[in-house]
Amino acid sequence: MVRRSTRLTGLLVVCLLISLAGCGDNLGLIPPESATGTVVVDPSPDLLYAPWTLTGPDDFIRSSDGDDVFERVAPGTYTITWGQVDGYITPAVESQSLQPNSTVTFSGNYVAGGGTGTIVIHQIPDDLAGAGWSLVGPQSETGSGSTTLGDMPVGDYLVVWTDVSGYAIPISTPQTLDDNETITFVGEYVEAGTIQIFQTPADLPAAGWSLTGPLGFAETGSGNATLTRVPVGDYTLSWAEVVAYTTPPDSTQTLEADGVITFSGTYEVALGTIVINQTPDGLPGASWTLSGPLGYEETGSGDASLPYLPVGLYTLTWGAVSGYLKPPALTLGVAMNAATTFPGTYVQVGNFVLCEGGTFTMGSPTDEPRRIADEAQHQVTLSRNVYIQTTEVTNRQYLELAQWAVESGHAMVTSDNLYDNVDSSVQVLLRLSSSFCEIEYVNGVFRTDYPNRPVQEVTWYGAAAYCDWINKHEELPLAYDHRDWRCNDGDPYGAVGYRLPTEAEWEFACRAGGAAAFANGPITSFDCSPIEPNLNLLGWYCGNAGASAHSVAQKGPNDWGLYDMHGNLWEWCNDWYGSYGGDATDPVGPSLGEYRVIRGGAWNTYAQWCRSAFRRGWSVSGSYNCVGFRTVRTAE
Repeated sequence: MVRRSTRLTGLLVVCLLISLAGCGDNLGLIPPESATGTVVVDPSPDLLYAPWTLTGPDDFIRSSDGDDVFERVAPGTYTITWGQVDGYITPAVESQSLQPNSTVTFSGNYVAGGGTGTIVIHQIPDDLAGAGWSLVGPQSETGSGSTTLGDMPVGDYLVVWTDVSGYAIPISTPQTLDDNETITFVGEYVEAGTIQIFQTPADLPAAGWSLTGPLGFAETGSGNATLTRVPVGDYTLSWAEVVAYTTPPDSTQTLEADGVITFSGTYEVALGTIVINQTPDGLPGASWTLSGPLGYEETGSGDASLPYLPVGLYTLTWGAVSGYLKPPALTLGVAMNAATTFPGTYVQVGNFVLCEGGTFTMGSPTDEPRRIADEAQHQVTLSRNVYIQTTEVTNRQYLELAQWAVESGHAMVTSDNLYDNVDSSVQVLLRLSSSFCEIEYVNGVFRTDYPNRPVQEVTWYGAAAYCDWINKHEELPLAYDHRDWRCNDGDPYGAVGYRLPTEAEWEFACRAGGAAAFANGPITSFDCSPIEPNLNLLGWYCGNAGASAHSVAQKGPNDWGLYDMHGNLWEWCNDWYGSYGGDATDPVGPSLGEYRVIRGGAWNTYAQWCRSAFRRGWSVSGSYNCVGFRTVRTAE
């Protein structure tokens, strides 16, 4: 029993010594965990027991096969060399840097294959003192000069060239050796020099440079830089473009052995001028906002000249003015030492005069020459004041709003027609394909050679839609339901926005307080000749117009300041055509019909048809070279 205790005590002492030897971190023999890292070896494919040798700092070396993990090893550079596996291409030698408290993984990818090939190493010059190379791959080799290596295992290879003082290190590019193939590595040692790059200002955002040279040399960067050990030869430096700055010119220089060349580029703020030309001049309330590069923004009104602006793209946005269509926003480039003009034309929706309501005799007396049966006289009272456009809507006014409507999605256009696009309506508004239409649509833009002539070939729908374009532009309620085209649910006088005049409003305004055939007197000549003297003063008809309509407001106005109420173009009215119903207050005409009323006569009609009381009805979807319109708005 005593001998057993003695032996047990001895064993305990030995175990204690072994245990103490394994407790290095408590005794200070192993670095703390935060100062070490982990290396993982994980060749693929899985379950492939590939041989390898791992070396690292402090004479670390391990050799094994398959997966392995090394924990709490010293930081530094670790290199793994993979061994050959039959039927597989050996991965290249790989090095990684292990940082404290981090992990690096070596994943050798063995690709099925195998076989051998030839590697040619061509060093230029072949006998340069100190030059040499190391071949890294499934089988590593070292040497100098040119050589041919046969029976090399297939796989990925890289040649690392020796650094020789005074020479640029040849560029190394990996290559893959396949079975029974040959790959060649060429390393040309070229005498070297230094290139300096100075950019002013060095920290300009978005600035940069690109340097190209011999042997495929290419380098990019920004700011100041010094490039050493670059091959001798011709170099070209190109500078990047920077908004609002001049770009330094490209330059080429020759670098000689042990020489130094310097490229300098100075970016300067590039300046130009913007001229703002607003039409009409002095329009009250018209304003603009100009924005551009480098956060530039300026506001103002009227014409302006703004010098010393950084070059780049600028956008001018125009303010809204009641009664006018504001010009579209415009983006233009400003060049150095040049002036760029931003034009902006406010197109007047129309000049309007206030016609105060009242009672008048509508129709013609039985003794008025050439009267017709549907002109029966009756008393009409208009209970509301109304603003009525002084002229017929012109080509320019119509196309400007049509452009806005198309761009805003309220209308659609083809080469043949302009169509409505409100409330699912697709009615034809303007017959562009007609030879009489003086508006055309080219490359996404409406244009005309006759801006001040009244618009022709516009359907009744096109006239009503124009009124609602104004309403949409001015953020007013639509006057028309584009599904059934009723005006304000059958009460046009109560519409808030712009609309077509009722037939009663039109004749009331045409007569301007008079009771004769024309606003300025009776009719004495009925056809095209001889000239009807009173009509000749107020309007264009077959006796004086020639072969076309004329620009608006070329003849005299009536007593209320309204032009072309007699002649030039017939004018669409809001009403369906039908017989008069007797005395009325605020009449609206029939609730349904086949034709809409047109009034006033035209450039190609007899004098008798231009009388104040003469009336006709034409197809609501028809377009004609002698029918236009003007707009009205009930006064609040």
